[in-house]
Amino acid sequence: MKIMLFRDQRDVFQLTKAEEARLERFVLFGALLYSKSWTEAPLAAEAPAGDLQLWADFKKYDQIDPEIGKAARSVLERHL
Repeated sequence: MKIMLFRDQRDVFQLTKAEEARLERFVLFGALLYSKSWTEAPLAAEAPAGDLQLWADFKKYDQIDPEIGKAARSVLERHL
């Protein structure tokens, strides 16, 4: 996320357009979905509801980035 924030400092980070696009996709996913699930993970009693909510959030994420939404659901399916 820091790289994304400081990507305009060309003397420190020299990213190609493709790298910048992939980085943006990664940060967007982390900020919108993953960080919430990560912070709520220690609450064991909330785990089943949290997993179901994460599944629903991944499905909604298809509207933003279908490729990542599908990949995230695929990973979650392996843990069912």
